[in-house]
Amino acid sequence: MQIVIVSDTHSQNEILECLEKKYKDAYAYIHCGDLEDNPRFYPNWLIVKGNNDYYGKFREDFRIRVGSHRIYVTHSHRCTCIENKIWFGWLRNMAVISCAMGIRMSPRSNR
Repeated sequence: MQIVIVSDTHSQNEILECLEKKYKDAYAYIHCGDLEDNPRFYPNWLIVKGNNDYYGKFREDFRIRVGSHRIYVTHSHRCTCIENKIWFGWLRNMAVISCAMGIRMSPRSNR
């Protein structure tokens, strides 16, 4: 199963269409913020708000389930908040994806 994850495209969003063509069978397309465009133009993408996203409506974060895995997605500028949530177990056993931080596993995860 493939999940395509990008971030910080900063209005150079033609890459999103290229990725959709290259990974046609991907389970999900995720953008971790700083799209700098209206997310309604990218209906196949799950997109969170970055610190440079002012056009359109964005979610601050979201959680998805992929098989037996739970994934939390946010922009890296919210990582201080994430660290507190992980510490208190709010994101227990959940992979955390954030643009500048790459993919991290919560401390309590065994995956």
